[in-house]
Amino acid sequence: MKRLFYLIIFLGITFELWGCTLNMILEYKNVSNFVVSEYKVEDDTILTVSGLCMHSSYVVKKIYLKENDDTCSILIKISFIKKKNETGKFEYSFKISDDIKKVAFENEETVVWTKEEL
Repeated sequence: MKRLFYLIIFLGITFELWGCTLNMILEYKNVSNFVVSEYKVEDDTILTVSGLCMHSSYVVKKIYLKENDDTCSILIKISFIKKKNETGKFEYSFKISDDIKKVAFENEETVVWTKEEL
């Protein structure tokens, strides 16, 4: 009975650690050739961010945005489980809403773009 208990604890910890390494959020310090491009389409501001994940065996799975007050954070989910045609390169374009003043990468500490005030 004790062995079963320890086995369950071991498997639980293993699965928890496995889950943490399956999907991670890419940190700014682990990006190479990071570029932010800004362009206008009529009255809209469009940003394009691009770069390369420097974790050699990881690929970009999903890119999404999280807004908090006047800041928009770019979150890039990476994983070492690769499907066909997935790479570590990324390029993502999105419209900046009027209430956003700055864009940060991964967290609000690494600001990669700020709105020009007229």
